[in-house]
Amino acid sequence: MAEIIKTIFPLVGQQMQLQRLYALKDSNRLGHAHIFYGNEGIGKDSLTLNLAAYINCSNPKTGPCGKCPSCLQMRQLQHTALSLIFPTPAKKEGKSETSDPFKESDLELVHKEIAKKAKLPYHRINIPSANEIRISTIRQLRRDVTLKSENGLTKIILISEAHRLNDPSANALLKILEEPPEGTVFFLTTDFPERLPITIRSRCQQHVIQPIAPQDLSEYLVSKHSIDESQGALLAHVSQGNLPLANRLAKENINVWFEHIENTVKVLTQDKPVAMINLSEYWKEKKITDATRNLYLHFLILFFRDVAVGNDGERLSIWNQLAKETNECFPDFRWNDAISLVEKTIDGLARKVYLPLAFTNLFLGLSDALRGRDVASKTE
Repeated sequence: MAEIIKTIFPLVGQQMQLQRLYALKDSNRLGHAHIFYGNEGIGKDSLTLNLAAYINCSNPKTGPCGKCPSCLQMRQLQHTALSLIFPTPAKKEGKSETSDPFKESDLELVHKEIAKKAKLPYHRINIPSANEIRISTIRQLRRDVTLKSENGLTKIILISEAHRLNDPSANALLKILEEPPEGTVFFLTTDFPERLPITIRSRCQQHVIQPIAPQDLSEYLVSKHSIDESQGALLAHVSQGNLPLANRLAKENINVWFEHIENTVKVLTQDKPVAMINLSEYWKEKKITDATRNLYLHFLILFFRDVAVGNDGERLSIWNQLAKETNECFPDFRWNDAISLVEKTIDGLARKVYLPLAFTNLFLGLSDALRGRDVASKTE
């Protein structure tokens, strides 16, 4: 019987991946820098934090013991050997590059967000106006890593959402990676590895993290939310292996999202610009949060993927007859273009583009994609 792999942070699925990472450490082949990439919400930060705990654990066996001082500190994300790097707000006018990027009133929020991440590392730290990892953060990191670690511990640098490094901060990080300090390991986690400079990627071991297996996620949801197996399987599919999203949907009326997609497809089939403009006006309303907009766009991608794959009655049944009718009415449907359009809109939201224009261009482009028309102009 195989030994159970120990963790101190929650991890759904991914045990095989974690076992391989533990083996790298045990065989002294870990290296000084790693990139972990894959879809949002699949456990990249949880994997790295469990590995970080294992590296400095006083009594490791099949994983971190969870009881030694090092594990207890790591479990709260308050370890002296841990540097947690994440996006911060722009430097306030008049402040130096080395000054704290947070207003005093924001510090309580920062501590709460870190506490949430300690409880569930799948949580993405969310600070208002924090869109980039800035050079001031990396400069401070450079000063910190040059200091001698206490008790001979390995310094762990976790850069979460590494694709949010801006050009100056990426260049500053590269200089550290080119001459890595002894006794330091860098973990970069990202949903978009292609956005990292190739110079950084070339200096890191790269690990692709697969989505959580549907069965693993379904079993977790059934246990956590006391739902039946069919509902757990449905949520595992529509969340596409994103655990925080699955947790959110388990608390909502998921049929609302199916209705949004059905309404959108009806508008697109009319091919009337006025109707599409009206739909874009709805999604730009201030009362709708960016998180809600992103969830709507997630369901659009899910629908287009399900339509494209086809021939799976159990999966397509969640859309009632909508997927079947779309395939029949639009045999020239360019689903790759449609998905690309939605992904570019998601990226635009992150960059705070002008909402009405972004959604109008999206719906006009999707109408073209459904009809097999060229959508190149809409994807620029």
